[in-house]
Amino acid sequence: MKLEELENANRLFETYGFALSPQQSEVLELHLAFGLQAAEIAENKGISKQAVSKILKTALAKLGKMENNLRFLAFQDKIKQEIIDLSILAKQKNLAQIETNLQNILKEL
Repeated sequence: MKLEELENANRLFETYGFALSPQQSEVLELHLAFGLQAAEIAENKGISKQAVSKILKTALAKLGKMENNLRFLAFQDKIKQEIIDLSILAKQKNLAQIETNLQNILKEL
């Protein structure tokens, strides 16, 4: 898993992990938080490597589907960018544009 994919998987897990089964949650945590590979998890849990791979794939797909439906992380990213943009405008003392941006944010909420 590439670094960007790993970071995204961690964000998904932190946000939507509550929706996973206990087994999915445990296996995904071992993979993401402790960096264990499927073979290591399989040995640790006493199940096959294929079963672990399937659990990981299913869990990540479930988390991705939740984000696709709810869009919470996308919204969070958008708000973070809006704050950065407002900070830049504040440094430039562009009060009219700050007011416009704030009104637009309020409309989206």
